[in-house]
Amino acid sequence: MENPSDHEHQRLLLLRAIRHTQISLGELWLHYFAIGGDAGEYEVEAYLHGSFTLPPLQRDLLAHAANELIDDRPPPPRAPYSTDVPESEHNPRPASGPGGYGPAIAYATDDGGDDAAPSAPGNGRTGSGSAGDSFGTEESRDGGMGWAWNEGARGDGSDSP
Repeated sequence: MENPSDHEHQRLLLLRAIRHTQISLGELWLHYFAIGGDAGEYEVEAYLHGSFTLPPLQRDLLAHAANELIDDRPPPPRAPYSTDVPESEHNPRPASGPGGYGPAIAYATDDGGDDAAPSAPGNGRTGSGSAGDSFGTEESRDGGMGWAWNEGARGDGSDSP
């Protein structure tokens, strides 16, 4: 016979897991139903809120559905240790170009579309370049991405500061 406190403990841990990973009730129920669960969406919601009980098999199917959804999520970002940061990020300005600094570009579309791939200087994006310029990608400080030169970028398509 099952201990009622085990049932409650399982429910609370399931609830904590789906809240932590921000899985919606609808998403959980749909996946649970797809893998063979037979409780309705309202029954699952009532179970999660502690006002309805589910048989052990249904609880385990619900836990399995939640675990599969959690496994599909990307892992949360972690803070790197000093030994984890690649050497190129220790010195973000590459030693090429005038004055030992080369231009770096970041790329993405401003219209919410797919990221654009970096291309050669003089492509009509931002600035102009010459053969031998080195390029890299760089994210802006506010988290947005856009085409920009590392030095002297105005964001209006010109090289001049």
